[in-house]
Amino acid sequence: MLGAVDWLRGQGYPAGRIGGLGVSLGSSACLGAAADEPAIGATVSDSGFAMIEPVIRANWRAESHLPDFVLPGVTAVGRLMYGYDLQSSRSVEDAARISGGLLIIHGEQDSLVPPEHARLLSAAAPLAEVWMVAGAVHAGCYGVDPAAYTARVVSFFERWLT
Repeated sequence: MLGAVDWLRGQGYPAGRIGGLGVSLGSSACLGAAADEPAIGATVSDSGFAMIEPVIRANWRAESHLPDFVLPGVTAVGRLMYGYDLQSSRSVEDAARISGGLLIIHGEQDSLVPPEHARLLSAAAPLAEVWMVAGAVHAGCYGVDPAAYTARVVSFFERWLT
């Protein structure tokens, strides 16, 4: 994400006129980039998590088909091999540091990343706009009503980036 911002800045796009939209894990990347890069003037977080570790813990067995006792070892190996600590991935802290616009979109029927994560993100960023999409599952908000989704996102970007 930050590489894309650098490229856009090199093409003449002014600071504050660049937006990002991320879905699910991409939402975390956008929130982190927007927290660190003031050139990003608006961010859309769709189906994002506030903290990844509880999401992984809650879905570990169903998604990995491995027993729960394996998870601590997997996270330790990830930390040792790649230097990545799941405990440190806290989008809620990034959301609190965003200076530009923030639109949080989340499906009310999301069972992978429960809607509580949207509430935690919005509590950390009180000026954020929140759109809870009735009937939407994880990363399914666009599919519920593509025209309404597009209109909402475009309107948000127009307000913050023009």
